[in-house]
Amino acid sequence: MGKDIIKKLDWQNIVGHDFNKKIIENYINQKKLPHSIILSGVNGVGKKLIARHIAKMLMCQQRVCPCGQCQSCVAWEKGGFFGSYVLEGESQLLIDQVRTIKADLSKTSYVSDYRVVVMGEIERLTRPAANCLLKVLEEPGKKIVFLFTTGNIAGVVDTIVSRSTVLRFGRLSREESLKIVTNDAGGFGRDEIVNIMMGKPLFYDSLVRANKSVHVGNVIKFWRLVYAGVDVKQRLTMNVVKSTQNKLNGLYMFWESCIRDFWLWKNGIESRMWWKGVDEISDIHQKINLEDKTLMKMLDGLSFLRRNMHRGLNRKVQLMNWLMINN
Repeated sequence: MGKDIIKKLDWQNIVGHDFNKKIIENYINQKKLPHSIILSGVNGVGKKLIARHIAKMLMCQQRVCPCGQCQSCVAWEKGGFFGSYVLEGESQLLIDQVRTIKADLSKTSYVSDYRVVVMGEIERLTRPAANCLLKVLEEPGKKIVFLFTTGNIAGVVDTIVSRSTVLRFGRLSREESLKIVTNDAGGFGRDEIVNIMMGKPLFYDSLVRANKSVHVGNVIKFWRLVYAGVDVKQRLTMNVVKSTQNKLNGLYMFWESCIRDFWLWKNGIESRMWWKGVDEISDIHQKINLEDKTLMKMLDGLSFLRRNMHRGLNRKVQLMNWLMINN
C-alpha cells in the first residue's frame, strides 16, 4: 500500500458512532494511527464488532476496505487472522497469552502492512499479563496496533490507559436504532424492540431469537425466584454458575432489567418500561412488596457480580449471597 494512497473505509452494516468512525478514518489516512486504542463504553453497543472491523480494514490490501476478497480478508472470514490476533476469551487474560503475542509481533508481517491485536475486556488482564503488555506498549513496533475493548475502564490498569488513545462509545439514538430494527419480529412490535434495546444493538439478536412470550415468562420466573425458598435458590445457583461468563453476564443484565422495570412501574414511570402494557407482568408487579432501598441493594449486588466475574471469586457463594438479599 503506497504512502500516497487514501483508503476508502467501508463500515458496512455498523450503524452509529459516526464521530468515532471519522476519527479512525482520519488516523488511518493521515498516517497517524495510535499504536494503542481503547474502545470504552457500556456492554452491548458493539465495541468488539467495531474493533474487529477496524482490524479488517487495516489488514486489507485494497484501497476500498475491507474488500472481502484479498488474502487477508478471506483469512478473517475463515477465522485465520493473518498477521493479527484476537483474544476474547471467557476467563482472565494470562501472561503466557501476552508473551506469545509479543514474540510473534517481532516477526515481519507477510500479508499486510499492519500487525493488529484485538483484545476484549482488558480489565480481565492479570497483573503479570498487564506488566508484560506494558513493555510492548512502551516500545511498540512499526505499524503494530493494539485495539482494546472494555466495559469498565475504571478497572483497566492506569498505565495501560495512559499509553492509549481512548474512544468512548455510547448508546445509539432512537433514530439510529430504527435503522437496525426495520420490522416487527419475535412477537414484538418495532417500537417495542427499539425500547427494549436501549440503544444497544447487540441486544437485538438475543431479543428476537426467542418469542416475546418466552421473555415474558422469564421475567415471571425471575420474580418467583426472588421469593423462593433457600432450597430452590441453592439448586439454581449450582446450575447457573456452570454457565460461560458471557451467558452469566447476560443473565445478570436480564435480572437487572426486571428490577429496573419494577422500580419504574412502582414509581409511576411506565413510559420507560421494557414491558409496559403486558398484563402478565403487571399482575406479578402488583404482588411484589419490596422497598426502593432493597431494589437498589439488589441492583448494586448484580453490578458487583458482573464486574467481578473474572477475578477468581467464588461464583457460587457470591450468587447465593445475592439471592438471599430478600430472605
